[in-house]
Amino acid sequence: MRKRMSWSVVALFATAGLVAATAVFAQDKSSFVKERQDFMEQQQHDFDAIAAYAKGNGDQATAVGKVNDLISRAPKIPDQFVAGTSSTDFPGVSRAKPEIWQNMDKVKALAAGLLANEQKLLAAVKSGDRQAIMDQLVVTFRNGCGACHTDYRAPKT
Repeated sequence: MRKRMSWSVVALFATAGLVAATAVFAQDKSSFVKERQDFMEQQQHDFDAIAAYAKGNGDQATAVGKVNDLISRAPKIPDQFVAGTSSTDFPGVSRAKPEIWQNMDKVKALAAGLLANEQKLLAAVKSGDRQAIMDQLVVTFRNGCGACHTDYRAPKT
């Protein structure tokens, strides 16, 4: 009888632990969504600062720093997409379409393409040619960010 009761207690604690771990993991997934959104928002701020310089409203050193920030972030983009954090998993919060996880090789290739465009953007910013910077910003945004967002980001609800 004692053995049976001991196993029941063990099973009860194991079940309680599993429930608690599941709740913590769900909370962690929510934090992954927030971290991804913050990551992407920082990229937008970097692009905005570079565009400001190209328009004559910023300085070159800041713009170079922002491009370097983008360059350091590009390889980390695929890591931002933790399974279970899609728009289906977090409706109204996440805009990441579930197709991202089905096409992760393409997402990685898009991130590599973004990096290549950001390196060209760095060269343009270092040249100080404001028109070249704007031209490369458009290309980088369209072929880098836009290429992924078009296929893998759900519209705002």
